[in-house]
Amino acid sequence: MSITHNIKELAQPVVESYGYFLLEVTIVPKGRKECWIVIDHETKGVDVDDCSKISKELALLMEAHESLDDAYILNVTSPGLDRPLSDPRQFSKNKGRSVKIELLDSEDASSEPIEVHGILKEYTEEGVKLTIANGKKVEELPLIPHTIIQHVYVTPSF
Repeated sequence: MSITHNIKELAQPVVESYGYFLLEVTIVPKGRKECWIVIDHETKGVDVDDCSKISKELALLMEAHESLDDAYILNVTSPGLDRPLSDPRQFSKNKGRSVKIELLDSEDASSEPIEVHGILKEYTEEGVKLTIANGKKVEELPLIPHTIIQHVYVTPSF
């Protein structure tokens, strides 16, 4: 099994014990070795104090299981706005927020993605629904199937 897989198995129960879910484990091998644990919550943001507690608990487990051979920096963090939504629980949490969806161009796979901006209305197993403002009128777009969605990002509202 891979190092990442082993760390995921150690991290999952720790992260869940604090009410979060695990999104990703990444090892950055260049320079000083880093291990990134990305977590999220179904209904609220990620608390910095919880990240610290999870990090301390997970560091002890990783040391005990000798998960990484060399010295490393362990980082427990929220996904941030620059990371696309990837888990259905993230879509539920962000319902009603502004999003940018990058769509694959079925005509030209090498072209830049097509961007659609709107308010996340619904997430289903089949796809995503958005509402968009068209002048003073608000319109609901037809279901956008997952098969043509490359990425979905939450866009901040100021």
